[in-house]
Amino acid sequence: MAGSLLELLPYVHPVWQTVALLLMVVGLSLGLRLRRERRLPWDPAVRAALVRRHIRVTAACLGMMTAGHLMGLLTMAFVRHKEVFRSAHAYFGTIALGLFWLGAWYGARLARGGPLGPKDFSNHAFCVLLGAVLSLAVAVMGYTLLP
Repeated sequence: MAGSLLELLPYVHPVWQTVALLLMVVGLSLGLRLRRERRLPWDPAVRAALVRRHIRVTAACLGMMTAGHLMGLLTMAFVRHKEVFRSAHAYFGTIALGLFWLGAWYGARLARGGPLGPKDFSNHAFCVLLGAVLSLAVAVMGYTLLP
């Protein structure tokens, strides 16, 4: 039993990150809807509810991606007994996670309100979309590392 559990452990990280990527797609679709609706007049209560939903989904996604990133590093070090940053997957995964955190920081500024300009929305969108594209590429890179 213990031997088979250790054999399955390297697959926890990819499954976890796949769920995080699915949440990312939901969060991106909500964000794009908010962007599209920002240009049109609509009910502020509906917009506020959509913003809250976007924040909940993307916060869960960011938490899962952060935990999954750490899980991947720990799996490489302690389960597979390999060098942690031995592949482009680890490096680009770290960059993608940093872009998501930077996008979250810009998103928090947007959520607080106050005087905001078009650059605030653009910076948030740029960081998150670049992180999303990079994370999908990182997922493809990870297939070569599966046991």
